[in-house]
Amino acid sequence: MIVRLPMATLFALTVGASATFAADTPPEGAKVAELPNLQVGDWWLPQNRPGRVVVTAIKDGQVTMTRDDGKLVVYTTEINTLEYPAAYGDTVIEKPFNPNLSFPIWPGKEWGGEVKTFVGSTQTGSYIRKARAGGWERIGVMGEDLEAIRIDYDSTMNPTKLTCWYAPKAKAIVKCQVPGAATPGYLVLAFGVGS
Repeated sequence: MIVRLPMATLFALTVGASATFAADTPPEGAKVAELPNLQVGDWWLPQNRPGRVVVTAIKDGQVTMTRDDGKLVVYTTEINTLEYPAAYGDTVIEKPFNPNLSFPIWPGKEWGGEVKTFVGSTQTGSYIRKARAGGWERIGVMGEDLEAIRIDYDSTMNPTKLTCWYAPKAKAIVKCQVPGAATPGYLVLAFGVGS
């Protein structure tokens, strides 16, 4: 999962602060994306990735997904990254987690936080990520026109700005694109999810 964008109200983040989130009460009448009910067996096929990603375990507030290459990615139940395999073979750990999503999500909601990255017990970096939900849009996946909420991210790491779309029917971010890029950097080609 990828994410970033500017948001004026979350500048209250302080050095050393962990993830900071906005209030979880949407304005009256707002259309809302609720926390998905992830289930073992749910899967997604992202473009330019090593095959499908399948939910293989849900336990103790963590969701483990296994890629077709056998590598594991661990998320919070809100689909925020905790651990992922690095290109060079090690596992990268993000603490407290990468704040990609904060359910429920509605247009105008803002959230974010500081993330520290580790390989083993060695801290390898840190960054601040801020997110702001935009409006509802239609995104094509598997020939289907999915309703998705746009999320703009701003980050102190590259890419510094990113726009993604979360589709409740797919229980996932289905597309991410750097503003101005000709093609998406991330796109779900197919998915299979339970209710």
